[in-house]
Amino acid sequence: MSTKILTFCDLCNPLCLHQVDRRDDSRQINSAGRRFTDGYSWIEGSPEEVAASGWIVTSHDKHICPKCYAKHKDAIFTV
Repeated sequence: MSTKILTFCDLCNPLCLHQVDRRDDSRQINSAGRRFTDGYSWIEGSPEEVAASGWIVTSHDKHICPKCYAKHKDAIFTV
């Protein structure tokens, strides 16, 4: 059995909500880890993999998904 590392968006998913294996509806955007059914961003992978897939990792170890970053890119983020 392997250990999964899940990273959650600190803007749209601060409560770290994650649907567990809904095999009947697996529609998701692979680059953002966002499921259409629940609307909360998360991605599976280490912090290095998260940054390589387009997520923003701030200097305060906050993780921001690409969709939230595009929506709030005018806000000031300490990167």
